[in-house]
Amino acid sequence: LGYRAGRFVTRNKRLCSIAAAATLGLISAGIVSVQSWRRAALERDTAQAANAFFEGVLGSVSPFSLGHDPTVEDLLARTADRAKSELAERPEVEFRTRMTLVRAHVALWNWKHVRQESRRALALARGLYGAKSKEVADCLTFLGRAQTWLGPGAAIATQQQAFEIRADLFPPDHPAIAEVLITLGFATWRTARPARLDDAEAYYRRGIEMYRRGRSTNSADYARALFSFANFLQSRDKDRAEVLAFVQEAVEQFEQLDQPPDRYSTAALYMYGNVLSRHGRAGAGLTQLRAFVEQVPDELSTRVFERRSRSIR
Repeated sequence: LGYRAGRFVTRNKRLCSIAAAATLGLISAGIVSVQSWRRAALERDTAQAANAFFEGVLGSVSPFSLGHDPTVEDLLARTADRAKSELAERPEVEFRTRMTLVRAHVALWNWKHVRQESRRALALARGLYGAKSKEVADCLTFLGRAQTWLGPGAAIATQQQAFEIRADLFPPDHPAIAEVLITLGFATWRTARPARLDDAEAYYRRGIEMYRRGRSTNSADYARALFSFANFLQSRDKDRAEVLAFVQEAVEQFEQLDQPPDRYSTAALYMYGNVLSRHGRAGAGLTQLRAFVEQVPDELSTRVFERRSRSIR
């Protein structure tokens, strides 16, 4: 049998080579399919475990356990404490939990907590997924944003690390690369000592152009990028014509998104109204400022927007 098989292969080398390649291809495809299935199953189990953990935390918080009516900050603090003690043996679940906390604190503008939770998530991500993983880059981007808001420090280096990782992982013009270019521009603008405004502007322009080339403009990230760049341009030259163009596009992009108003979209309205007024369009500017007032809840402190307006001016 061995002799006959050998003779067959000798006489049909090309056919056997094709058959061998096809077999290897099927085996490789099978391995990839199994690995993909396992990753999907792990992701599903992790998500279910994280949801169960959050339900347990939310169900346990009451005025009797806290001594007062719970606030959002109370819930987040309780979640962080329990994650440290209850999820130590489940790093995948703890990582997902920490990233949820990071995003919640970003929405609340709690940058000290963003820095704290993103550092914890970063340590977990490096152990779970490797130093050059997408998860590590995500953590670095959030950490860099917090460092930027909290003052001069390591923000630029942090965002540069995130950019290098994403540039290796994603194809050109991917929105993940565009996003980190914007955050790198913001960090360079706000924290570089001595100032590096030309570098910051180059990062901003490159990121916005990447969003546009990649056709990724229908997103909150793109709208925030436009608004941030408009702020940057205004800081360099109040009457620069581009300021009006970018803040107008930012407002239009926010209006197209299916999401409730947030700090960025309302601040963009406020800025748009002021810029229109400065350009001699007081009526249109008043319309935007009225829209801003309508979107801000009555019980929300105006100090947030007063701080934003000072930075805008």
